[in-house]
Amino acid sequence: MSSSKMMATLSDHSRGYEYELRKLQQELSKAHERELQLQQQISSIYEQLAGYQLEDGLQPSQEVKALLGQRSEAEAVLRRDLAAVEASVQQHLQTSIRLAEEIESVHTGIDRQLAEDPQYQQQLQSVSEVEALRSASASSYAELRQECWSKLQGFQVDPLYRYLKKRQFGTDQYPRRTPLRHLDQWISRLCNYPENRASEHTLLAIQAANEEAARRLEADQVAQQARLSQLQQQAVASSDLAALQERLALTQRAVQTAKAQANAVQASLEVYVFRRDPYFAKASVLLTGQLAGMSNQKLERLAGETSDAQDDELVKEVRDMRAELDELQVRVPFLQSKCEQAESDYQRAKQLERELLSNQQSLALQASSSKDRLDPLLAGFMKGAFSLAQVASEVSRSSHAGSSSSSLGSQSSRSSSSSWRASSSASSSNASPSRSTGGGFSTSDSL
Repeated sequence: MSSSKMMATLSDHSRGYEYELRKLQQELSKAHERELQLQQQISSIYEQLAGYQLEDGLQPSQEVKALLGQRSEAEAVLRRDLAAVEASVQQHLQTSIRLAEEIESVHTGIDRQLAEDPQYQQQLQSVSEVEALRSASASSYAELRQECWSKLQGFQVDPLYRYLKKRQFGTDQYPRRTPLRHLDQWISRLCNYPENRASEHTLLAIQAANEEAARRLEADQVAQQARLSQLQQQAVASSDLAALQERLALTQRAVQTAKAQANAVQASLEVYVFRRDPYFAKASVLLTGQLAGMSNQKLERLAGETSDAQDDELVKEVRDMRAELDELQVRVPFLQSKCEQAESDYQRAKQLERELLSNQQSLALQASSSKDRLDPLLAGFMKGAFSLAQVASEVSRSSHAGSSSSSLGSQSSRSSSSSWRASSSASSSNASPSRSTGGGFSTSDSL
């Protein structure tokens, strides 16, 4: 799976949960609005009943009707604003996806160019050879290093040898005239000092040569890798990769700006979803006072006292509206609960998306995971069967397993290309482009 498809899969997953959340929020807002409409219509029917007059006359009911109209229009304006901003988000997301695909295409072209470049392939072979040589000789260097160290330690346990060595016996620095000269010569014969000193010098020389050889081999590997990186960067410089990455970074910043705007509009809409808007509060106060003292039985009694048959029909309408209102008052808490669960699911899906798209290097690693493997992991995470760390670990493990199934040559080529891909992607933004699913947009996350 390409990195752009990986981004699209994860984005589509969280967008689906966001779409469900926004749909439930709008449904809840409509339920609240319908609740007020029913109360206003019931109040309006009261005014038409011949045997009943509202307190303060017609003014409260007309005011409620005006408030409902203002509330509906204000929410409609916000939803139009949200639709416009989400369209902008969608446009920038699609541009990000297209640019990501173009970058992948350029990456593929650079890989192909390097694969067909004899100079690069020769250098790649040189790097492979020095890596293999260093790997093969590592144990030999370590074994000889340990052997030299162990044998050199043996010279430190003999106090007579250490005594003569400290006095620089047998060197030009040893005093020519000393009363201890004959004693030192006797001690030298006891500990076989000349031969042991020569052996120690030999071991020190072997130790130094061993370290120098290891250092030269390491330096050779660094130089060969630097030359390989230089050839890689030359291929990158001759492409449009830098320009595309800059355009992608600009587009991703535009996505984040549009998302921030959408967040602000969505926050304003939530005021209507959760009945915190001033229109609802004022209308509720007015309607509560009007409807508090009138039951269905009282309305039927008043209608029976009049000769107008229309009153009986109005009472029936009130009864039906109150039944619908009772159903709404049961349904609203249920919708609120579903909204809370949908919000929790969306935040969980968004957290997973952020984790798996946290950086370009992990994205390149995860790109080898197939969609068939990814989808069950996403579903299991949302159901609580997997933790976030388990999903990330499984995706990484699957990616490594997919990589190890290819040939040795392709592994070497992919390894060499991954370094320049990682370095070339470092300049691009970490924000990940995503796709929309049927109207769901990422308006509250900033991946």
